[in-house]
Amino acid sequence: MKKLVLSLLFIILLSVSNAQIQGYNVGDVVDDFTIVTIYGDTINLYSITGSGQYVFIDFFFVTCGPCQATAPHFNQLHEVYGCNQGDIFCMSVNTGNDSDSDVEYYENTYGGDYTPCPISSGDGGSGAVNNMFNPAAYPTICLIGPDNVLLNKDIWPVSSYETFVSAIVATGFTPEPMECTIGIKEEKAALRAFVYPNPATGSISIRLNADDPVGTIEFYNTSGQRIYSINPEQLSSSHVITIDISTFENGLYMARIITKSGQTATARFDVINSK
Repeated sequence: MKKLVLSLLFIILLSVSNAQIQGYNVGDVVDDFTIVTIYGDTINLYSITGSGQYVFIDFFFVTCGPCQATAPHFNQLHEVYGCNQGDIFCMSVNTGNDSDSDVEYYENTYGGDYTPCPISSGDGGSGAVNNMFNPAAYPTICLIGPDNVLLNKDIWPVSSYETFVSAIVATGFTPEPMECTIGIKEEKAALRAFVYPNPATGSISIRLNADDPVGTIEFYNTSGQRIYSINPEQLSSSHVITIDISTFENGLYMARIITKSGQTATARFDVINSK
């Protein structure tokens, strides 16, 4: 009985202090939903919670300054706790007003040097989910329990990934950190490359979502012509590689990354070099 009273008190306190989500109250069972990420992976809420995971949802739009500042902390949470293979599942849900390409640019530019969590745009059905939860402002990060009950309507302010950890510990559950490994479900089904900043001036950085060493990087223009390549001897051993593009003309390019094991990944980026 004492535990029940304390649980009810916790939910009441959260209902008073967290009011960002307007579609549900703390203690409500949220409805099921399915979205598709910008990389084509399908995510179903009840399938995730049915496996016993706690779910963090980050509601955002691409030109939101506070969203941009929070994104690396959210991705760090995702990476530190096993890239959605452990106790925690992280996903980012757009308002529905931005496209896949907009959101990919946002992730590449503001996601930080961490393994990105699954992220969806209006192209993947995020607008309907945003409308279900109806955030009053952005970013809004909420927490859902394995029983599909909304536990926190607005985790804010966010100073580090530990802000999210504190929010889940406050519910009485302490998640276990775990290694983010290759081959995780959802976002690491295939090798991906992230180019930032985008648009770029002077130089770009390329990051892979895997530990497979890079063998060659090739650059193509919009006509499909290879204009530049870097051989293995010129590449750093780091998985974040910075490349001088100061000689590239303004325009759209594609980087093709080939790892030493033969995997490939591509990423498009715009160059705006001053004349």
